[in-house]
Amino acid sequence: MTDDKRDSPFSFGHGYPQHHQSADPTALEFPLPETPELTRIHSVSSQQVFPQRSPSLHGVDLDNVSPLSTSFSRVYSEIPLWPLSDVQEARLMRYFIEKLAESFDLCDPSRHFAQTVPQRAAICPILLNAVMAVSARHLSRISNFDPLVSDQYHQKCLKHLIPILSDKAAITDENLLAATVILRFLEEVEIPISGVEWANHLLGTHVFITAQEASTNDGGLRQAAYLVALRQEIYVAFVNQRTIASVFERSTTDRSVDTASDWVWANRVVVHLADVIRFCFGEYNNDRGVSTYQALVEYCHQWMLFKPISFTPLYYKSAEPMAGKSSSVFPEIWLTGDHIVTALQHYHLALILLAAHDPKIPRLGPNQRIAQQAMDVSFLRYFDD
Repeated sequence: MTDDKRDSPFSFGHGYPQHHQSADPTALEFPLPETPELTRIHSVSSQQVFPQRSPSLHGVDLDNVSPLSTSFSRVYSEIPLWPLSDVQEARLMRYFIEKLAESFDLCDPSRHFAQTVPQRAAICPILLNAVMAVSARHLSRISNFDPLVSDQYHQKCLKHLIPILSDKAAITDENLLAATVILRFLEEVEIPISGVEWANHLLGTHVFITAQEASTNDGGLRQAAYLVALRQEIYVAFVNQRTIASVFERSTTDRSVDTASDWVWANRVVVHLADVIRFCFGEYNNDRGVSTYQALVEYCHQWMLFKPISFTPLYYKSAEPMAGKSSSVFPEIWLTGDHIVTALQHYHLALILLAAHDPKIPRLGPNQRIAQQAMDVSFLRYFDD
């Protein structure tokens, strides 16, 4: 139920055919039909993409941007980059919109990465090159697409992104925050399971989040990018068994259990998992953190107790490990949305981490086994709920 076909914002058709082997490894062999929708996009102007260029440019105070700031002048093109003259680039953009953007938009009902990012990329070369780089890299992992194409776009993106990290105006730009989030996804594709952390874009993401943290709950692309960055941080922190980066500690994201939309409910448990990881791998992982631990466990129970009825599975079949060859040790669960799947995954991971880092369990001696068994029973009971 979670793989429903979402309508493309540009009406490209009904998806791609399978990729075929090609003599040219850089060629993408799926059609790009000529459509009225695509023609309308080609004629978009920078004023249409940014209808409020004065006095601010999506969070950037233009009054504080010096005309001599050459670093910031490279961020935007006064002439839209669309229509793209290279059909391969058009196909890479299409691949991002239809295949990759949903990974960013899991908990975003407005689908900012599928809808807004492509529009902004029309006059933001850094954002455009980030999209091209991640699409090319993903394609190189699932087909014979040349991985050097991704490297080329990656370098073009960094060539302009790195110099502006010291520009006080540029680092408040939500489009550049989105670009760094996309580049970090590029790293996630490369992160080995061994736990070695690749942090080439980690610093860049943190610079933009620090500069924009006061506005990360104001909605729009900035908030969407921040929440994606938080999920990325959770993934990398968990893989490397480290705490959450300090730039996320000042988040004021809603942690209540008040009535709210499904997507707000999903983001609440994502933020809660960040709190849990901070406890498990951070400064509170000691006996003095018992009260903090109890509060984290209690929130898990409250979140599950008051979650929306829509989080109930559409279909559930218990595991049947002894039924025969087709049996499974896992139950079969059908859910009605990606955001629900994401939320429940983060919820259960939080429970697992809390069970493994219970400060009340003795480290040694016979009482350690007794406490562990009691915890296992309680833990399984909450899973059954």
